Amino acid sequence: MPSSTEHPPEPGPRFPGTFKDSLFTWNRRLHYFVGLYFLCFIWLFCFSGLLLNHSSWKFAEFWESRQQTRFEREIVAPPPGSDLVQARDILRQLGLNGEID
Repeated sequence: MPSSTEHPPEPGPRFPGTFKDSLFTWNRRLHYFVGLYFLCFIWLFCFSGLLLNHSSWKFAEFWESRQQTRFEREIVAPPPGSDLVQARDILRQLGLNGEID
């Protein structure tokens, strides 16, 4: 009787093109990508948990060292009209650029 090392077993056909084979392939792909998604979520969850629970660590002490500035400017009351016209006039007086949403 020959041993299994002398004659390796031949792999059986996977029946390509059948519904069962395509279902197996898509199931494998789905589990692979869902697993990657949850792995990234777990890493993000771990990092945020460490950051929130260990606020005394050096890289988490940025809040006390931030710099805030505050200033006030006087503006002339905008002319009567629609809200958009008044908002554009205030932006022009303050020297701001951008869209009004």
